[in-house]
Parts: sequence; C-alpha cells; structure tokens
Amino acid sequence: MRTLTEKEAIALCKWAIENYETNWGSWKDYPIDGCTYLQYEDNPIVIKFDTIVVFAGEKFKRIGWGRKIPGNESAITFSFLMFELKKMGISFGSYPERRFKEVIDGREYSFLIRQLESADYPCPEVCLLNEKGNIIRSGITSASKYYPYTKI
Repeated sequence: MRTLTEKEAIALCKWAIENYETNWGSWKDYPIDGCTYLQYEDNPIVIKFDTIVVFAGEKFKRIGWGRKIPGNESAITFSFLMFELKKMGISFGSYPERRFKEVIDGREYSFLIRQLESADYPCPEVCLLNEKGNIIRSGITSASKYYPYTKI
C-alpha cells in the first residue's frame, strides 16, 4: 500500500482534465508511475494502480472520470479527488462559457455551455436558450436530441 501525495494527486487531476476528451492513443506525458492509464467506452479515463493507494483517508486501486468504473477493486472518481484537493485550497478552474447556434431537424436553436455550478472541476452544463438569450432548459444530457455533440 502506498500514499498518493498531494503533488501526485494534483498532477493526475490536471492530466485527466487535459485528456478526458481525447482518445487514449493521443495521451502522453503520464504524470506518475506505478499505474496503468485506461479508457473505456463509458468512462473516458480510468487509472488502475499496481497496489492499493491511500488519499484523504480513502483506500482505492482505481480512479475513474465517471461513476461507472470497470473492475472489482475499490475505486474513487476524479470528482472526489478534486473535491478533497479543493478542501486543501487547490482549485482546477472552471469551464469557459460559450454561446452558439445549431440547426436540429431544420430548426435553429441557441445554446449556452457553462460551468456546472455543483462541480469542483471544469465541467460543462448544456442549456437551451430562447430568442432573447434567456435559459429555457438547463441540464441537457447526451440522451436529449438537443445535446450539441459537436460543440462540447
């Protein structure tokens, strides 16, 4: 068993934020040794450690970007890791706000992508806007026909 240092946790979080939207074939500059960097269809980044790791009182062998972390070993999410680092005074910024229009089924819709208020790391929230630019629907997920796949 080994303890994940604050410096290693910060490096992992920064690396994950930088790479979670890219294909594993383009990943480089892995921040720490002693683990395997993986990608699954339903989880863009999973880190599997060679031994059990301890950080902020939690013991785990895997860290995943999403909640569904493949494997039987104990696991935490990057959200948990970033939350614990935030308690130590370390922040990872926020998602930049963007507005744009997109045509869906022959009709033009206006969107706002902004920082999800409840996230402790850069995390987008999709909002649908009316003609005046006011939010008429927020929290649009990838299950919605209004989810702008090409713009996130």
